[in-house]
Amino acid sequence: MNPIAAGALVGLFGITAALGAGLAVARIVRTRTATAAGAFSFYLSMGTGILGTAFYWLGMLGSLTPAAITTVLACGLLAGAIALATTRDGLRLTRSHTSAGQTAGWVAFAVIFAAALPRALGPETEGDALCYHIEIPKQFLRLGGLEYLPWTDQSLFPLLSDLWYAVPIAFGCVVGARLFAFAWGIGLALAAAELATLLGYRRFAALAALITCSAPIVTNHATVAYNDLPVALFGTWGLIWLVRWRRTFSPRAAVLAGMALGFGAASKLTGLAWATCALGAAAVLGSRSPSRHFWRLFPAVLLLVLFAGPWYARAWYHTGN
Repeated sequence: MNPIAAGALVGLFGITAALGAGLAVARIVRTRTATAAGAFSFYLSMGTGILGTAFYWLGMLGSLTPAAITTVLACGLLAGAIALATTRDGLRLTRSHTSAGQTAGWVAFAVIFAAALPRALGPETEGDALCYHIEIPKQFLRLGGLEYLPWTDQSLFPLLSDLWYAVPIAFGCVVGARLFAFAWGIGLALAAAELATLLGYRRFAALAALITCSAPIVTNHATVAYNDLPVALFGTWGLIWLVRWRRTFSPRAAVLAGMALGFGAASKLTGLAWATCALGAAAVLGSRSPSRHFWRLFPAVLLLVLFAGPWYARAWYHTGN
C-alpha cells in the first residue's frame, strides 16, 4: 500500500479510537459541552489522555508491543460504540443558530486546515521530531517498555502525548505520526471556541477558533510530530472545566479539570507549570475563602497527581531528580 495512504488509515484509526474513548468518558460522567465543536475537542482530548495513560502502563509493565497497542485502540473504539448504542439521544450535541459572520469564520477555519493537510500527510522531516518525539517511542517499542535510555535524558521526560507516535510505528508507517498533531491542532482551535462560548461570547466562537488556528506556531505544529499542541489542548480544557467549577463548585467539573491538567502535565513540564498556576488562580482569584476553595479542588489535585505523578516518579527513580 502507498505509505501516505497507509499512514492516513493508521492515523484515522488512532484518532477515531481516541474519540471513542473520550465519548465513553463523557457518557460515564454525564456531561456535555456548550458547543458541537467543543464536543469533538473534548472527546479527542479526553481519549488522547486516557489511551495515552494506557500506553504508559503497558510500557511500565514491559508490554508495549504492536499487539497491545492495537488492543488498546480497539478498546477505545468499542467503548465509543457502546456509548453511542446506549445513549437514547445520540451524541447530544448542542445546536445553535449560526450567523453569516460565524459561517464565514468557520469556512476560513476549514480552509486553513485543509491547506495544511497535505503537509500533515507527508513524511516527518523536522530534526526534533525525528531525533526525540518519534525516536524515543520507537526505542520504547523496540525494547517493549519504557526503559531509561542513558544516551538521552529526554527518555525520562513526561511523554504521554509522544507515546501516540508509537502507534504508526507499531503499524510500520511513521508517516501517520503527523496526523495526530493535525487532529490536536484542530482540537485546540475548537477548544478556544468552546471557551469563548462559555465566557459569554458565543457569537465570537468562530473568531476564537480562527485566531487560534491562524497563529503560525499552531499551523506549523499541526503538521509536525511535536508535543506542544496536545499540552495546549489539555491546558485549555483544564481551564474550561475550572471556569465551570467556579460557577457551580461541581465535583464533576473538578474531576474533569484534574484529568485534563494531569494529562497536560504528563505530556510536558510546562503542562505541570500551567496546572499549578490554573489551580492556584481558581482557588484564590475573587475568593473570600481561598482555603475552602482549595479543599473543594481536592479532586482535581488528586487526579493531577494520579495521572502525571508516575511520570515524575519514574524520572526520580532513575536519576534522583
